[in-house]
Amino acid sequence: MWKITRRSLWARKWRFLLTVLAVTLGVSFVTASFVLSDSLRSVFDKLSNQISAPIDVAVRGKQAFGKASDLNAQRPPVPESLVAQVQAVPGVARAEGGVQAFVNVSTLDGKIVKPAQAPSIGFSWDGPDRSVGAFELLDGKAPTGSDQVAIDKAQADKADLKVGDRIRVSAAGGQGEFTISGLVRFGDEDSTGAYYVLFDPPTAQNLFGLPGQWQVIQVKADDGVNQTELRDRIAQAVPDYDVITGQQVGEEFSDSFGQIISIFRNALLAFALVTLFVAGVLIGNVFTITLGQRVRERALLRASAPAGASSCAPWWPKPS
Repeated sequence: MWKITRRSLWARKWRFLLTVLAVTLGVSFVTASFVLSDSLRSVFDKLSNQISAPIDVAVRGKQAFGKASDLNAQRPPVPESLVAQVQAVPGVARAEGGVQAFVNVSTLDGKIVKPAQAPSIGFSWDGPDRSVGAFELLDGKAPTGSDQVAIDKAQADKADLKVGDRIRVSAAGGQGEFTISGLVRFGDEDSTGAYYVLFDPPTAQNLFGLPGQWQVIQVKADDGVNQTELRDRIAQAVPDYDVITGQQVGEEFSDSFGQIISIFRNALLAFALVTLFVAGVLIGNVFTITLGQRVRERALLRASAPAGASSCAPWWPKPS
């Protein structure tokens, strides 16, 4: 019987191999969907921690409705004058406004600088001592004036850009030509899946269509003052604005990234379930066909066996 089984499998080897392949692909697709989404979540949780680490308190406009981590959340900007009010609160070591927006970067001859189709995000430079913000200057100098810009090193390497090159940047408030004054990186990562362009604050405000306004005010606390205590002090001083701790900033970023990752994972799982369904139907048909063939083979063996011989006895001649 083992010899018959082996010969039967060998005669239908492609059917057997393709069945195994269908099962393997289906299971692998589901497993890969969970592994990839968990890996992305881990990376973005680390990124969220790097974003929030330099910030003790954030002050921003109040959101009209929805959760703070909603992907489409819109907040009104805050006036520049609010920085001075926040800076005057006891326990504040430094308060600085910040803006950010998606930008398009291109060379002067019109070539789009967008390596690997990753998004490019513009930021206002966070100051010379980096006490508030997560960007670190690696080469050159910080952008100053209306004609200088700093970009992240990963973008520069992939687009073959260097300090001193000229690029064109466009955003919601217009466009302009800038000289690359320095190369930066975000936190401890050379590449985070996005590319960064940094301007001095007035230039960023004008380019992003927010002259005289900030999207958020980032606050660094004095030594010995914890985040919760400082948040409560600032909230009393500026009750018309939303005041949160740096830890809450990190949690909101993590929740926002988590929504994106969940959408991505669910899309992959949908394809994986379709694959498993198709594989299940094919495997069911294969087993039905195989079972019918095996029944016919056993019936043929019993019918062709000599009288009185067992249907399992090796009565057939060995192949020459």
